[in-house]
Amino acid sequence: MIRSAATFVAVSLIATSAEAVTVWQGEAVIDTATAACNTIPSAPIRTDTVVKTVLKPKNVPGNSNLTSISFIANGVAMFALVLDAGASGTAAGFGHTSSGVIQANKVIPYSQFVQSPPAVTASTPDITLSGRISDFLFVTNCDVTFRAAYTQRTN
Repeated sequence: MIRSAATFVAVSLIATSAEAVTVWQGEAVIDTATAACNTIPSAPIRTDTVVKTVLKPKNVPGNSNLTSISFIANGVAMFALVLDAGASGTAAGFGHTSSGVIQANKVIPYSQFVQSPPAVTASTPDITLSGRISDFLFVTNCDVTFRAAYTQRTN
């Protein structure tokens, strides 16, 4: 199971030999964070924390019909979500905690996602995204709101 989770995350966010995926990379600012977020070893999350993020929108050449988004906190925790719907729903969470524990196919509620522009194509240079995520970084009751800005990564 450990290998499959790591493989899934890697394949979903990097190019494959068959066809390169199209991703946007950037930073997200945490606008609100519950108290549980401050207890994360090596990567406490507080209001105004900045994390690295990668967005792989659905239905863009090389991408699947599901959107995925990943967050990297302090270079030690990796949290990737595969979204099942649009603005609200339940995501499948993959990655590893700040303690190095691999997580695979965890149920992660999300809501209030707003993307601009709403329709993304391979020629969209920049994207913004905001929303709310429960159990951020796989920490129970660590609920955050965020706003992120992305620029398309060129291969």
